[in-house]
Amino acid sequence: MKTALIILLYSCSISLYSQNIGINTSTPNPKAVLDIVSTDKGILIPRMTTIQRNSLGVTLGTLHESLMVYDKDDSQFYYWDGVNWSSIGGSTVVNTDNQNLLGATLTGTVLQIDIENGSPVVIDLASIQNDADSDPTNEIELPLSAITGQVLAWNGTAWVAQNSTSGADNWGSQVVNTSGINLSGNGTSASPLTVTEVDGSVTNEIQDISFSGTSLSISNGSTIDLSGLQNDGDSDPTNEIELPATAITGQVLAWNGTAWVAQNSASGADNWGNDIVNTLGTNISGNGTTGLPLTITEVDGSITNEIQDISLSGTNLSISSGSTLDLSGIQDGTGTDNQSLSI
Repeated sequence: MKTALIILLYSCSISLYSQNIGINTSTPNPKAVLDIVSTDKGILIPRMTTIQRNSLGVTLGTLHESLMVYDKDDSQFYYWDGVNWSSIGGSTVVNTDNQNLLGATLTGTVLQIDIENGSPVVIDLASIQNDADSDPTNEIELPLSAITGQVLAWNGTAWVAQNSTSGADNWGSQVVNTSGINLSGNGTSASPLTVTEVDGSVTNEIQDISFSGTSLSISNGSTIDLSGLQNDGDSDPTNEIELPATAITGQVLAWNGTAWVAQNSASGADNWGNDIVNTLGTNISGNGTTGLPLTITEVDGSITNEIQDISLSGTNLSISSGSTLDLSGIQDGTGTDNQSLSI
């Protein structure tokens, strides 16, 4: 036995590295546990589960093409084609966790899910039930399918999907009781509620309102006299102030002797009407009316002869066109009064 092992070691070129082994090659693939080069011998390759194989596939790339494993779950050999796992004699498998659901069946609380390239999965959902009254038969059963826009309607025994205009809002087997000559029908699909005009016209209710003097009227109706609502303190409707209907911007109201009129403020709007102003003296005249306004005149006819000058010469203080005043009597002899006066 020892002799056979020694012969085998001499007949093979083995390269040992820290993480992998190469037989008959000095450059084993770093992603392979064992890289064997041979033309006349076979190998017993690693065996693993499907989960383990998929985990390994996540770390592989194009440099690991031809890496092979045996899947114990599938009882098949798989090799890495540079992108995906491929089964020997089968089709390419793209990460077997990415599988299609072939179907599902619910029996009571048991759910069976059929998976592509896998065994069916059976799940008991009894533990997740939440029924307040513990009666699984009294829940609302909704229709399994419907058309977009349809609504649920109670047909008397169950909820059904139907178009909203096909009686979805009807009363089922109930009817609506109506009273009157312009309301008919009972609210069912066969006999919907209908409102009709008693006189057959939908426009004769349209009326107009008008006002003339103190009378308020409505077309095709009555007239009300509003004169009783007037409020005249002296019961004389003719003595109210009647203002002008129009005026010009800036005008004011002025009494012309008989009525208030609009006129410019400079055109006599501030006159005295029929009143006059009493005056006294020879230099004021007029009575303040538009025809005879107040006028002040100079008694001597000159408006400048009241202007006078004052002057001081020595102790004499003089005013033009007037008298002279001697101020020597107010001196005290000390010389402090020898001052100039400027006016």
